[in-house]
Amino acid sequence: MRLALKHPEMFSEITRLSQHGELGPTSLSLMRDIYFSPVTRPEELLDFAHLIQPEPVRAISDMLVVGLRQHRPQPQLPVMVIGGERDAVFPPFATSYTALRWRARQTYIPDCGHMLMLEHQWRAAADAVARWLEATIRRHPHARSASSIAAA
Repeated sequence: MRLALKHPEMFSEITRLSQHGELGPTSLSLMRDIYFSPVTRPEELLDFAHLIQPEPVRAISDMLVVGLRQHRPQPQLPVMVIGGERDAVFPPFATSYTALRWRARQTYIPDCGHMLMLEHQWRAAADAVARWLEATIRRHPHARSASSIAAA
C-alpha cells in the first residue's frame, strides 16, 4: 500500500510495460524508483524493461494480508534474509520483520534496490550469499550432500 500511495501510476505503467511492451512517459523513472538504485542509467533500464512482469495475484494478496496470517511454528531451517538498502518494494524495516520471524540475521547491500542481482552491486549480493552458504554448510555438515537435502 505504501508503494501504491507513493507511486499511484505504478500499476498502469507496469501493466503497459509487461503486457504490451510499451514504455510510457514515466516508465523508466518509475522502474528506477521502485526496482533499482538511483545510479542506474536509462540505457540500463531499457535493457531490463522487457523483464518486468505483473505480480501474480496470489503474491499481491499475500502481501496485502500479511498481518492477518496465522503464525504457525517455523521449521528449523537455515534462512538468509537479504535485501537492498534502497529497496522500495521490501525496504529494510520490512525485511527486518522477516528476519525476526525466521530467526535469521538480515543482510543489506548498500545503495542497492530491489533487483539485487541486476544492480551495479550484484557482486556484493552474490558474495554475501556465497559467504552465508559456506558458513551454513560448516554449521550443518549433514546438509552437504544432495541426498541429505532430498531426505530432509
